Amino acid sequence: MGELAELWPCLAYSDAMSLTVSHFSPERKDVQFFLSIILEKGMRPSRKITPGAPARPHVLIWTDACYDNEYRGLGLVSVDTDDSSPHCTMCADVCPPWLLATFKAQCSWVIWVLEMLAGLYGLRTLGQELRGRRVYFFCDSTAAWSSMITGYSSSKTMARVSVLFQLFVAALNIDLWVEWVSTDANIADLLSRPLSGRSELSKIIPPLVERPMIFISEEEFNDPALFFKKWRE
Repeated sequence: MGELAELWPCLAYSDAMSLTVSHFSPERKDVQFFLSIILEKGMRPSRKITPGAPARPHVLIWTDACYDNEYRGLGLVSVDTDDSSPHCTMCADVCPPWLLATFKAQCSWVIWVLEMLAGLYGLRTLGQELRGRRVYFFCDSTAAWSSMITGYSSSKTMARVSVLFQLFVAALNIDLWVEWVSTDANIADLLSRPLSGRSELSKIIPPLVERPMIFISEEEFNDPALFFKKWRE
């Protein structure tokens, strides 16, 4: 860690230095985010593993996204198996315009990033309810599934969202298992569609309780270190 601390001043931005000639190029800012987390005492994203059964029963989460015509929907279904407060909830919303504009400008396969974003917003919406718990996560996108597990992607935009996803998991010490399911087996698919396509929801027993989807701010999206520290504390 001493070597990294000595390296820190060398990575600071200089108004006179162009990123186009920097060794780190566009990724230089991401390196700063990373170092600002691991160099700050008590803020390192370490995991704590406790053998045996979890202290509280697990949570099941399904997420999905839609990129169809003019609709950019995000869907979430969660089942909390805790006997003290068992409940099934659902969320349905659309991608924030500022974030959708960013995705369109930076990548061609926007649906993949939206699928990853749905996963991130799923964790953010449930928030403290997931702290220290085992979570089984289901999605029907292999690209998002891979990024949720590895915390990375060859797409810089996808990588940013997956890093935020993994930082959230670390900050709340979530014991996460991510699994791919087919679209037909993903109940959140209904929530990602326009309202007219959700008629099948009425057939679900017990009924799902609707709750608002909670988004991260533009500041948190652009500064992963800030996002991590907020939830770590």
